[in-house]
Amino acid sequence: MGKESVSVAGEEVEEDGSTANHVSVAGEEDESTANHVSVAGEEVEEDESIVSESADASHSKAKDSTENVNSVQASVFDLNIVRNLTRAEIAAINLPKVVFIAKKDVLAQMTEVDTSDPTLATQRPSEATVQYALSLLATATTTGNNSVAVESDDEGNEVTVTIGKLGTYTRKSLQVFQRMCKLSSEATRINDERRWLSQTSVTDVTKVREFLLKARPHDEVMRHGQFLMDVSDFSTLACERYINGFSIDVISFKLLEESKPTSVIYLPSFSQLWAKQGVEYFKHKVIPFDNCQQKMQPAF
Repeated sequence: MGKESVSVAGEEVEEDGSTANHVSVAGEEDESTANHVSVAGEEVEEDESIVSESADASHSKAKDSTENVNSVQASVFDLNIVRNLTRAEIAAINLPKVVFIAKKDVLAQMTEVDTSDPTLATQRPSEATVQYALSLLATATTTGNNSVAVESDDEGNEVTVTIGKLGTYTRKSLQVFQRMCKLSSEATRINDERRWLSQTSVTDVTKVREFLLKARPHDEVMRHGQFLMDVSDFSTLACERYINGFSIDVISFKLLEESKPTSVIYLPSFSQLWAKQGVEYFKHKVIPFDNCQQKMQPAF
């Protein structure tokens, strides 16, 4: 059967009648399925019967047959667990496929019916759809003039969002889908880095590639005074990406620290904020260094 590609906020999705796959996490799989899904490309299949089954499974599947898989899947979307994953583990996470959902099929409503569990989903909405659903929750009102308390703990008075035939979700459930989107984007960046750094066999580059895979995103790489570069900052040096101010400052200060004595002063990236405060404020901040032969400041 032919496939038709659909672009949703940068995520390419496909519509056809093939079977949806279940989720495996870091090598663990649901025994009811044979195939895995790769996060490097978010390929999507839309099949009403499969999507319908996914919605039913999210709240009616027997606990005894899914408890082990669910606990593994759910743990991946726990923020504390995610923080402890290495970047290689993040790149290996297999997530549900993205399915295209039209805006007209995303509806906020007051409901007392059972809601769906996103950790059981075999398909998920795109990042754009998740953001749209969250915006509906933020502005949802009852049929009267009273605003609905989205943060309310009263399940009988909670606003939910129905997303096509995927299911009906609460705000917390949508945040799980939001984390899936972030994990997918992070996995794509990590795999891009690995390919980019594999283009050469230079020993130092190989060490950098292995370090980036084995480290956690917020592990410290380098510190100088009040400046700190973590793995996420360091990884921006790959693939010729935009480099943030902290990375520029730490590297520049380290280079100056290891260089010979010089009359050149380096102004940190945030010194641009001084200039925005006016000429007098900027002069006040840099006047102690008027005797320097040269002043260096990063350009953006």
